[in-house]
Amino acid sequence: MFHLHTGSSQIQFRLTPDTSWELYGGVSFMMQNNGIGGYGFLIPSYKRQEGGAYMLANYRHSSVLQLSGSIRYDLGHIHSQQHGEDVSEVDKAFHDYSMSWGVEYKPGYRDVLRASVGRAFRLPSVNELTSNGVHHGAFRHEMGDSSLVGEHGWQVDLSYTSKRGRIEYSLSPFYSYYSHFIALHPTGRWSMLPDAGQIYQYVDAPTTFIGGEVSFNVRLWRGLHYSLTGEYVYTFDHHSHTATPYSPPANMHNTLSWESLRWRCYAECQSVAAQHRVCHNEMETNGYNIFNIGGSVDIALHQRKLSLMLNIRNLFDTSYFNHLSFYRRIELPEAGIDIQTTIRLNY
Repeated sequence: MFHLHTGSSQIQFRLTPDTSWELYGGVSFMMQNNGIGGYGFLIPSYKRQEGGAYMLANYRHSSVLQLSGSIRYDLGHIHSQQHGEDVSEVDKAFHDYSMSWGVEYKPGYRDVLRASVGRAFRLPSVNELTSNGVHHGAFRHEMGDSSLVGEHGWQVDLSYTSKRGRIEYSLSPFYSYYSHFIALHPTGRWSMLPDAGQIYQYVDAPTTFIGGEVSFNVRLWRGLHYSLTGEYVYTFDHHSHTATPYSPPANMHNTLSWESLRWRCYAECQSVAAQHRVCHNEMETNGYNIFNIGGSVDIALHQRKLSLMLNIRNLFDTSYFNHLSFYRRIELPEAGIDIQTTIRLNY
């Protein structure tokens, strides 16, 4: 049985003393009371309180330069009962700050450069502290750690966007380092519970993330466009000296589209690389390519617009596994060919 009561509130204000400054501030509160019944539950009964205050400022120096900064302080308290023999009673308070600084530079109408530096803080969740049982939606035995502290980390983000005639492109690299990062690690220890497999333990470890996104778009001829988008993240757990669990593989989308006043259509190839950089006792995943096509047409109907749309995903019925999917553990592949039709009438 599941009895969760949540109450939350937020107060926010906005000030614009002049055309250059824009200020936001506020406070937020949340209270939770979770009661349980029956048997075989994943987390125990608990009470949780959270509160925070924040301030954000944007300063527009000119049409070329804009600055921003923000700071937030959070407090929280969690009290839960003992859960089994391996997870003790939790009665802990957490508090810390997060902040960021950012700049946006537009030397001309064709180029935009953005940069930001920030410190992150996150309170641990109740399941990270107290889980001890089978998560039936994820098909695994998950175990919390009552000694976990909140997540702490620093991140640097850059972004550059440019337009040159028919070509538009952008590049967005990032780097982050967490002195405390919470992840669910497969332990290799076999669970004694039925249908559970190995035990997955929430672990706190220093972690580095390096990655970025890239996009490219070119207007080939009239309404014909080609676009490419890609993203990749490299993760490293400094305790296990492996990738963090469930690290997404690199992926890329190549799309050819055409658009007129009434007609639109596209063809897309989604390419996902194999993921061999995995944590200990985590399964690897092969790469795959899937093809998607679709189109739409707008029809004038008594001064209203009727839109007919058709989308076909995984056109060639490819069998593949998503590295981040829960169903990969039970060898259930993703959906095959998927045909969707939509009729939309605006009135």
